[in-house]
Amino acid sequence: MSVYSVVNIFLDSEEMPVSYSVFLCKEGEAKLREKALKISYKPLEEMDGEFSEICEVNGLKVGRGEPGWLFEDLSTGCRMLVNPEYSQATLSENVKKAPELWGFLLQIFVECRLLDEGVLTVHSSCVELEGKAFAFSGPSGCGKSTRAFMWARAFAAPYLSGDRPAMDVKNKKVYGIPWDGKEQIFRNSSAPVGAVFQVRRSSFTRVRRLSEKQAKSFLISQIFVPMWDSERAMEAMVLLTKLVKEFPVYRLFCDRDQKAARETRAIILEHQENILEVDRDMKLNEGFVLKSMAGEFVLMPVGANIAKFNGSVLLNEVSALVIRQLEAGPCGIEDLTDLVLREYEADRATVQSDLEELMDQLCEMGVVSRE
Repeated sequence: MSVYSVVNIFLDSEEMPVSYSVFLCKEGEAKLREKALKISYKPLEEMDGEFSEICEVNGLKVGRGEPGWLFEDLSTGCRMLVNPEYSQATLSENVKKAPELWGFLLQIFVECRLLDEGVLTVHSSCVELEGKAFAFSGPSGCGKSTRAFMWARAFAAPYLSGDRPAMDVKNKKVYGIPWDGKEQIFRNSSAPVGAVFQVRRSSFTRVRRLSEKQAKSFLISQIFVPMWDSERAMEAMVLLTKLVKEFPVYRLFCDRDQKAARETRAIILEHQENILEVDRDMKLNEGFVLKSMAGEFVLMPVGANIAKFNGSVLLNEVSALVIRQLEAGPCGIEDLTDLVLREYEADRATVQSDLEELMDQLCEMGVVSRE
């Protein structure tokens, strides 16, 4: 048996996926084993008990096992049984033939236990620079990996995690962990938090503070929440509330090149007086999609919203540009104004006034809301 250290917990197991090799403890294993979480394996036929299904998560059936929780892969039948405290996990031996599934099941086990230790995993790409961790986050396709890569290239900043670092809320530290999406970029290391960025595409570089409410609204879709376990799901929400109070969270507008990386670094590390204050957000409500049809821009209701909304909205080019920005995420009037001015020559005061009027109209129609 060997002992592995991940963030602030220890794992005692006879065998682990290859990614855990750099987290192997080399000294004092006997002493560490006393407080380690136990991972074991047994034949699938010995784990053939029934369970009450609660939900499906990424191809897994999840339900109550005996005791605790049972996870079953829909395609292979591989199983994992976890006790209620997430201190012991038993996996079916056939999981070793499916490395990605093996790693994913152990990831669930460890992430649930980390919640008890005050640690959240956040979907982001994180590098270390000048002794601090900087995490770039946002929905898939927003460019977070590209921004982190540009920092790595421009400053020789090593990655902590390419996809999912662990954030110790109490101690304000960020850790690399042994799972990281397809590319498997991580280090067995940690650093004090420098900043968490909500990435937004732009031709200019700007850093704006987010309020606790804005940061929570953004990060709630980027953190791990075990929805099958209401107690630990609540722990995740409590930790998120603490995280947005303790961690600096910013909205980062920038391009995808080294110049933008250098400009962002200068603002965060050298000229924090250039960080803009919180602005009230405009948010595109769910149930609308922007379409370009025969040279016209049309905002159309979709799904259940079709019955609630009377017809579609015809937009001009500027209004369509604004809606595209709101599709990417909430945004304040001041930033929307500058995004428009980057595309069109106009008077700033006029653009801002027109945007205020447009937002009032769209709010009345139920298309957008003020946060």
